[in-house]
Amino acid sequence: MNADDLLLCGNGDAPRFCGCEELILGEGKDRHRVACPRHHNCRYVHDRNRLIPAASKIATERMRLTADDDTQSRSMKWTRQFSIAMDELARPLLKNGS
Repeated sequence: MNADDLLLCGNGDAPRFCGCEELILGEGKDRHRVACPRHHNCRYVHDRNRLIPAASKIATERMRLTADDDTQSRSMKWTRQFSIAMDELARPLLKNGS
């Protein structure tokens, strides 16, 4: 698989573009929209993004810090808890729920 395969929406179909913010790359003058990845689902992205505030709150509540934690370890712990919370919250959005 190459980069072109990831950008095409199907088996050689023409690229498809949508309004999802996650498909805008770069900054300033270099900002540009990329084509949807093969299995991109705009509704799922929208519904998943609505879970971010709740997952953020859960991650903060689940944080277990020690006296030895520096900024980097705190960040890593919070990110791990956020990822776990997003997985849990987004599970019902997936077709098979797994």
